[in-house]
Amino acid sequence: MSLEELTANLLEANHNDNTEDLLVLLQQMQEAASLPGDKSCLIGPVVKLLPSHNLDVKRRVYATLQKLCEENPDAALLAANCVIRDCRDPNPEVKCLGVWGISVLPPLLPLYAADILAVALGDSHPRVRRTAVTACGKVFSTAPGLLEDKGFVNRLYESIRDEDTLVVVQSLLVLDRALAPEGGVVVNRKLAQYLLLRLPHFQPPQLATVLQVLRKYTPKDRSRIVHSTHAAVVVNCAQLFVQLIEPGYPHLEKDVIVRCVPSLTTFLDSPDLHAQGYVLEFLQWTENRKTDWLSNFSKSWHLFCPEKKRNEFKTRNSPSDSIISNSLLQKKLLLLPRVCSVENASEVLRTLEEAAWDRSNDIFCRAHLDCIISLVERLPQPASSQALRLLIRFIGSRETVIVANALQALERLDVKKLPSDEVSPLLVAIVTSMDISKEILIEKKEDHLSAFPAILPELLSERRDVMSPQSVVHVMQALVTHLPQFIQSHAYTFASQILQSCINLFLKEPSSFQLILGRALHICVECAKVDNNKIDPGHYLAVQQLGKEAMWYYNLLRCDPSASLAKKVFGL
Repeated sequence: MSLEELTANLLEANHNDNTEDLLVLLQQMQEAASLPGDKSCLIGPVVKLLPSHNLDVKRRVYATLQKLCEENPDAALLAANCVIRDCRDPNPEVKCLGVWGISVLPPLLPLYAADILAVALGDSHPRVRRTAVTACGKVFSTAPGLLEDKGFVNRLYESIRDEDTLVVVQSLLVLDRALAPEGGVVVNRKLAQYLLLRLPHFQPPQLATVLQVLRKYTPKDRSRIVHSTHAAVVVNCAQLFVQLIEPGYPHLEKDVIVRCVPSLTTFLDSPDLHAQGYVLEFLQWTENRKTDWLSNFSKSWHLFCPEKKRNEFKTRNSPSDSIISNSLLQKKLLLLPRVCSVENASEVLRTLEEAAWDRSNDIFCRAHLDCIISLVERLPQPASSQALRLLIRFIGSRETVIVANALQALERLDVKKLPSDEVSPLLVAIVTSMDISKEILIEKKEDHLSAFPAILPELLSERRDVMSPQSVVHVMQALVTHLPQFIQSHAYTFASQILQSCINLFLKEPSSFQLILGRALHICVECAKVDNNKIDPGHYLAVQQLGKEAMWYYNLLRCDPSASLAKKVFGL
């Protein structure tokens, strides 16, 4: 097909609004525009098709126009009005085509490029801004000096701070190429800190470009970035270094710790709540790493503790600051056991003791007591014993809130790992805190926790030797007496623990616990005899499971009078 026939067919397809044929012919026209020879006959159809509202048509026409202008520059002037109109179109796709068209049509550059690109760089749509940055790079390469005189170098440096990460990366690349004779893009301290701050937002390909640009920064002081005045910069920088060295050089992480800990400590000690938040989130991230970061803060343990005394005359924080401060304190208490060492354990526990008596906030009271439990679990002797003694003291308090939180915190303890000389005062304190002579009325699901701590059945069965036999029997009788109430309040796990403790104690001392076990089995079996249609389905399934468990224990003991098989099952 000759160019004249192609031209005639294009105009006919456009007139008949035959989009499919038009796209095929446009593809042929693009290929023809790349061939040698006179192609001026294509200029007319291209200029006529450029205003099309079909984006596919418009894209192919712009591509063909670019090729035609290489040999016929005047064709760009014929299409100028339409290109400029596209640059102002509300559709960002059309606007992108117009902006790019300006940059690839040399005759239009001195007339319109600066004004069009200046507006496009500030467009509200990120895709238009990306196209504008790329178009600037094209103009820098085809017409050096045209945009520099208009201040576009500074404008592209401003685009580095764009909210869109692709605009940031493209701006860095364009500047690096445009300023190549001068050494490329200039990375000063503020720009380096800004890019480090935004590192988490870049996708891997973009991140690679940003890191390559950051290599251009040479601080006067080698520790300048690490000891930045911005917590987010230090945190992101440290996290980046750790991730980069992890595959092949994990031993270098200790050097990163040495460089970062002083700055992180400074931020934790600052009044800036957001800076503290960045550091605490980073330290929580390091908890799962093989290399220990938190022990390096042992000399600054007080930064992870609440204030010993509150100043009533201190300026009150805003509600938002109070919420942030409370959240930070909870994070600090979670990290404190990893920061604490044997050397400072006494001071840490003394501080926690003073803070935990503050009953103005039940959540923090519980957080302090949970922290003490973690210290019991993590610290070696004798520091762990000191922490347990402090917890026992809280259990003996007359304050209901403190006792309830202390008993709840005990649930995390592994009873079997506690030394015998520590279990005795703990068990005595728990039993003493209960008034088993009174009838316990459970009105709420949580009431059983304050009435009978969940750790009690396990303590009685595993460490009954630290109490007199009569006391153990008396406490177990009280637990079994209130077993229906525990089941009714949906405390199924606690009820199962009581049942298991009864079995365990019976196997060790049959004569003392035979009646107690029989009553516990009877209660669990009877509670399972309920009508499925009259109760909650979840409750029905739970009591059925508890009844099956009781029947299993009963059949195990019935078929084996010597209880040898049962003892083997329970590891006795």
